[in-house]
Amino acid sequence: MKYLLNKLQAFWYSPMPPERLAILRIATGLFSLWYLSTRFGMMQRIATTDPSLYKPVGVATFLTHPMDANLFFWILVITLVLNVLYTLGWKFSYTGPLFAVALLFVMCYRNSWSMIYHSSNALVLHVFIIGFVSAAKAISIDALQSESYNWRKKMLHHWAYGWPVRLICVATVGTYMLSGMAKIWGDLGWSWMTGSAMRSQIAVDAIRKELLVESSPSVLFEWLYAHTELFMILGIGTMILEAGAFMALLNRRTAIIWALLTCSMHWGIYFLMGIKFPYHTTGIIFLSFFAMEHIWYQLQILFSENEPSITEGTEAKSVILFDGVCNFCNATVRFIINRDPKASFHFTSIQSKPGQQLLQQYNAATDLSTIVLIKNGKVYTKSSAALHIAWHLSFPWSLFYGFIIIPKALRDFVYNIIAQRRYQWFGRTDEACELPAATVRTRFQE
Repeated sequence: MKYLLNKLQAFWYSPMPPERLAILRIATGLFSLWYLSTRFGMMQRIATTDPSLYKPVGVATFLTHPMDANLFFWILVITLVLNVLYTLGWKFSYTGPLFAVALLFVMCYRNSWSMIYHSSNALVLHVFIIGFVSAAKAISIDALQSESYNWRKKMLHHWAYGWPVRLICVATVGTYMLSGMAKIWGDLGWSWMTGSAMRSQIAVDAIRKELLVESSPSVLFEWLYAHTELFMILGIGTMILEAGAFMALLNRRTAIIWALLTCSMHWGIYFLMGIKFPYHTTGIIFLSFFAMEHIWYQLQILFSENEPSITEGTEAKSVILFDGVCNFCNATVRFIINRDPKASFHFTSIQSKPGQQLLQQYNAATDLSTIVLIKNGKVYTKSSAALHIAWHLSFPWSLFYGFIIIPKALRDFVYNIIAQRRYQWFGRTDEACELPAATVRTRFQE
């Protein structure tokens, strides 16, 4: 039980940077602004239709009768204004909750007149979570007005920014699990797994569109319809992604794979049936599973003379340990030196006495097949080391740091292919490490 509680605590209270939550605020805010503004006229027309069509749902149930159309018009206008302020992060402790409540009401009132559009439920849930937490501590007007805020520096990770992101992940997974369970508990039941239910549903949708809106079925559907065995694969895949969505909460790698596959599923629905789920196909619904703050850090590098650094304490000297007898490694060191104008790095070969002492001090494995970076008291190896080194290099090489969002296992797989063949491809020297030029000799520890 104690182990389980520790796992739950580690999951919910995982420290995260405020930039990640801020990016979710901006992404959901921009999408909401697009959604509401492009449907403004449509919502007004719905609110003026036959009152007998009004069947209130959600928080709109307290209105037993439709409201005045002019009043709803001004509610929409106020919601759009709050939407802009929410996105910009201005007076967020007020505008965040107000916009979350306003969006919830507008969407419920809109769905009270006709078919309930469940595809917008996740957006409303995400905005509701973000609106009531500290989502404007970075990349916002509130942050810029704070005397202690410096946009050029990374902010400290804290659990206060982590649990809302986790909750958004849980809300996203929950919507998919409900969809999967609805399929299982529905009339069609487990026939979804055979693919027959999916095939029939897509066929009925194609016939309906052809008869009612004179729209021809997609070329992809016409080809796929004859291959019944493929519908079984699609049906099983759909059930795994929906009913098994909880797997995305197990670890970061599984979450990223699930998010990519599920986003692909929505694109498949679009190409097969022409049904659009913009919040899903754009990938915004899945952003909470990705470390999107690294893109913000790269933008900081582009627009700032000084690269972002942790605000807590002073930055320790960064040391790169490399294989001193590897021609490719020596060439890499020269490459780094020529593109490191701030002299951020010092160097030592893994074979040297200082190199061995550092490896022992930081309890790092003595592995000649990997480059090692010791930065701010932390040890980075393989692809992680390479990307953190790229962070400090001059433009455009610093942009390579953006690949940090790729799962480490995949990055290291590519890295290992090169590392294991470096002697074969580039050769080696008999002596450990070339003698550096006098101008940079002080940066080498031998």
